[in-house]
Amino acid sequence: MAQADVLYFIVSPDPDPALGARHYQDNAGPNARPYFYVKFGDGGGNHAAYRRANPDFRLVENPGVNPDSVITFPDPGSGVNVTQRYAKFLEKTLLLRFDKAHGGRSEWYKVSPTGGLTIQQLAARLSTLLTSFGTADLENNSNAFIRQFEDSMQNSA
Repeated sequence: MAQADVLYFIVSPDPDPALGARHYQDNAGPNARPYFYVKFGDGGGNHAAYRRANPDFRLVENPGVNPDSVITFPDPGSGVNVTQRYAKFLEKTLLLRFDKAHGGRSEWYKVSPTGGLTIQQLAARLSTLLTSFGTADLENNSNAFIRQFEDSMQNSA
């Protein structure tokens, strides 16, 4: 029996500060940049593929949003109104700003600290966002989560 689609937010590796702010690292040496991968999705609820490919992540589902619901919004790239599912809306609204550090041609985005923000501070912010995502009222008030995400991601690229 297939599991129903569910809207989710995932960060890899798990940014829980109690785990020591584990993170990925670009290169070695003076230009090395620590980062996390983040993604919004709306697939089936078993997430087995993530566990096989990357056992270190935290995923939070938002059961209050029907992932098949659509929202009309101005596309950040073109300004033209588009109608898409919620996961794509969150990706385009929140993650495309990290496009310069985007991890290839996938739905995963790299988020790195900048402007004096430490990787530990970024980890704490991502952990807080994951917690709030699970109960965010996205269908009735997506702007509240968007503002929280934007405020939390200040000084990150």
